[in-house]
Amino acid sequence: MTSETPRPDDVTPAAPEDTDTRLERATDRAKRVKYLSLLGLVVLSALSLLAWTQTWFTAQLSQTQNSPVVGIIDVSGEVAAPALSALALAGLALTAALAIAGVLFRYILAVLNILLGVCIALSAFLALQDGVRASEPAVTQVTGIAGHESVRTIVSSAIPTAWPIITLVLGIGFVLVGALVLATARRWPSSSKRYRTVAVNTADAATDASSAADGPSADVGSRGPGSHGHSASAASSTGAPVSTDGTTPEAPASADGNPRMDPVDSWDELTRGDDPTR
Repeated sequence: MTSETPRPDDVTPAAPEDTDTRLERATDRAKRVKYLSLLGLVVLSALSLLAWTQTWFTAQLSQTQNSPVVGIIDVSGEVAAPALSALALAGLALTAALAIAGVLFRYILAVLNILLGVCIALSAFLALQDGVRASEPAVTQVTGIAGHESVRTIVSSAIPTAWPIITLVLGIGFVLVGALVLATARRWPSSSKRYRTVAVNTADAATDASSAADGPSADVGSRGPGSHGHSASAASSTGAPVSTDGTTPEAPASADGNPRMDPVDSWDELTRGDDPTR
C-alpha cells in the first residue's frame, strides 16, 4: 500500500501571527532597548567619574639647576582632565531626563549624549597626545616651577596608565549609546503617569444628551389646552395617576370602604395641621 504524496494545494497554510502578539513583542523589545540604554548610560557615567579620580600619568622628574627635586609624581585625572567630572555628572543628569522625556526630547537628549561622549573622548585623547602638558599643574605644585617650557626641562618622561585609554573608550561608548537612542527613540514606551486624564465615553454622553433633549419635547407634546398640561406634568412627577384629559381621578376606595387617601392631599392636610386619617 503506497502512501500518496500530498499536493501543494492540500497543504494547510500556517495561520498568520496575531497582530496583538506581534505588537506585544515589539513593545517588549522597545522596552528592553530603553532599559539597556539607560543602564548603559549610568554605567558609563559612573566609570567616567571613577576614572577622574585615578592616576593617569607618572611624571619622572630630572635634577636640574632650577629644580633639585628628583622623583616620580602621580598625576590624577583631576589634573590631566579637569572637565571629566562635570561631564560624568552631566551624563547622569541626562540619563534621568531621558527616562521621563517624550519623543521629541528623546531626540534632543540623544544628540546631547553624542556630544557628551565626543567631549569625554576628546579630553582623554588630548591628554594622551601630550602627557607633559597634562602633568604640568601637578609638577608646578610640587616644584614651584611654572611655564610650559620650564616644566619640560625638568620632566624627563610622562608615562600614561590605562585610565586615559579607558576614558577614551568610555567616550566612544557614550557616542554609541546616543546613536542607539537616536535610532530607537520613537519606539520607546512612554513613561507611566501618576495622574491620568479621565476619558469620557462619547457614546454614553451622546445618549444622555439625546435623552435630555427628548424629555422636554415629550412633556410639551403631552400638554393639553389651558392648564391641563401643567397639572398632568405635576401629577406625573408626584407619581399620582393621570387620566387622558390631564386631570387626576378620584382615589379608589380601600378594602374597608373608606376612600384611599391621595399622597399629595395627605401632605397638604399635614402642612395645615389637620389629621388626614380622621
